[in-house]
Amino acid sequence: MGVHLSERGDVHPLTIIHSGKLRASQTAEILEEYLGPYDGTQAMPGLSPEDDITPWEAYLVGLDEDTMIVGHMPFIGRLAFELCRGKISDWQPMFKTSEVACIEGAAGDWTLSWHVCPDDLEPEA
Repeated sequence: MGVHLSERGDVHPLTIIHSGKLRASQTAEILEEYLGPYDGTQAMPGLSPEDDITPWEAYLVGLDEDTMIVGHMPFIGRLAFELCRGKISDWQPMFKTSEVACIEGAAGDWTLSWHVCPDDLEPEA
C-alpha cells in the first residue's frame, strides 16, 4: 500500500497520526517511509476501536493541511461515514485491513474522493 500511495503522486500528508497501538504505529512508520510527511508521525489519544468520534469531527474541522489517520475498526469506519454524512453510495466504510480512503472537504461537506484496498492492487512480480 505504501508503494501504491507513493506512486499515485497525489498523497502528501503533512502528518500521519495514529492510535499508538502497536499495529497502527507500525503501519504509520511504513507509510512515513513511502510518503515522507513533513511533520512525521504522531500518536494521539482517542483513536482506539471503541472511542467516541465526536472529538475527531471537531478536530478535523480545524485542520487546513492534509493529515493521514491510521486507525482501527470500527472507529475509523464510523468516522468516515459520519464525515461524509451518508453521501457514500458505492462503499461501506467498514475498512478491510490496510484499506485507504481519501476524504476531502470541510465541516458538513466532506466527500469520499477515492479509496483503495490491497485486493484491488496488482500483485508484485
